[in-house]
Amino acid sequence: MTRVLVTGASGFIGGHLVEELVRRGASVRCLVRTTSSLKRLPVADVECVTGDLLDEPTLERAVADCDVVYHVGGAIAVLKSDQFSRVNVDGTSNLVRACERQSRPPLFLLVSSVSAAGPTKLGHLRTESEPPQPMSIYGRSKRGGEEVAEAAAGRMPVTIIRPGIVFGPRDRELFAAIKSIWQSYLHLMPRRRNPPLSFIEVTDLVGLIIAAAERGRRVAPPGSAPPGTGDGYYFATSGEYPSYRQFGQIAARAMGRPFAIPLVPPRPIPWTIALAGEVIGRVRGRPIMFCRDKFREAIVESWACSNQAAREQLGFAPSAPFADQIKATIDWYREQGWL
Repeated sequence: MTRVLVTGASGFIGGHLVEELVRRGASVRCLVRTTSSLKRLPVADVECVTGDLLDEPTLERAVADCDVVYHVGGAIAVLKSDQFSRVNVDGTSNLVRACERQSRPPLFLLVSSVSAAGPTKLGHLRTESEPPQPMSIYGRSKRGGEEVAEAAAGRMPVTIIRPGIVFGPRDRELFAAIKSIWQSYLHLMPRRRNPPLSFIEVTDLVGLIIAAAERGRRVAPPGSAPPGTGDGYYFATSGEYPSYRQFGQIAARAMGRPFAIPLVPPRPIPWTIALAGEVIGRVRGRPIMFCRDKFREAIVESWACSNQAAREQLGFAPSAPFADQIKATIDWYREQGWL
């Protein structure tokens, strides 16, 4: 039986990954914080280790005897920008060192982000062969985590997944936009011209992650290839690239609404809202997703990334068209009483 560790196990992606690994018969260990909610985890079928990525002694226990470490945990919203680096870089470094100290280091599968690769030009699909050029604080922190994993590639097997926008049952990030369309028909957009985006449904992503662990290629040792490129990296995207505006119209139709009204505020307003959100988050002690860093990511030319490597090497294919997956997600929200 394969023994695995999942970090970020109580989160959106991690929770779905744990459920699928248990279903496939793996022996699953979960790294969870003292503040983590375990209500979505199949606690009767997993071993929970309480700790976090900055607690090295706990990480030693967590990775012991594991065949695979799925590193899904990380910071996506913070009160202060340096917290991105502390969790996504320093935390990854701690986990990598814990793996390297094992007599038989496990496969280290890092779930990163397309933000680590950076945006691309309109009309072009970014591929894994292109050097990463992250442009946001978050993206640079995710790229920093990749660099930590890359440096260890000569000492243990490493594979890196870069998902686009992940959605599906239990997701709360896109839910805010969906709820606005549901309640008022309004679809707030950061700018009139929206970039093409890379999306992936969460169960499709989980399948791709497991396939990459089982039969994916591994990152070459340092010096064998340009950093951040080549074998062992996989963009995780559906292969459809709707803009945020198009997403709003697709979501509206999935709800039975004839349309969503695009609302584009004057340019200074989103910056002001983003700054206000950061201030409010610090006062409340709870970070808000829409911040200046996220707004910078929203106004680039394109986030379209190719899934060719995942298709050809892992046999990846989305389980359904994007519009059908959005409808299934909205149906789940309605069944749960979220809408």
